[in-house]
This record gives sequence, structure tokens and C-alpha cells, in this order.
Amino acid sequence: MDPFACNQVRLLLAGFGYQIMHVQRAVLERMTGTGWSLRRLADRVLRTPARFTVSGRRITMTIGGASAHWRMLARGLATLHGPSG
Repeated sequence: MDPFACNQVRLLLAGFGYQIMHVQRAVLERMTGTGWSLRRLADRVLRTPARFTVSGRRITMTIGGASAHWRMLARGLATLHGPSG
């Protein structure tokens, strides 16, 4: 396999992952009215236990325990609108 192509894919995946975390952080900042760092996001939200089930073409995530941050994030993401046009 071409090392340049592998590095390019890794870079694109890292950029995509950062963009996802940035959107989550921006939503939580808007919902809570406080600033969120990427480390705080990872500690409070991304380390929440979850179970994923695959059925056909759908993946369902079930959050373990009562995670207020995930519920708040889900409400905030539901209010986002895609690009117009």
C-alpha cells in the first residue's frame, strides 16, 4: 500500500474527527452558556459508557447511566440546520 495515501487518509480522518468534536463543543457551549475545551468534552461526554447495536443499515447508540451532557448534546444537535441550497 502507498505510504503517501495512508498518511493522507490518516490526516483526513483526524481532521474529520476534530470537526465533529468542534461541533459538539460549540453546541454544548451554546446550551450551557459556558466555555468547553476539547479535553473537557472528551472527559465529560466522550468517555460515557455506551452500547452500539447494528440492525440493517442503522446503528443505534444506547447511553449507559444518566448522562445529562449527552441528553443536552442530543437536544442541541436536533436544533441544527444543514446548509441551505
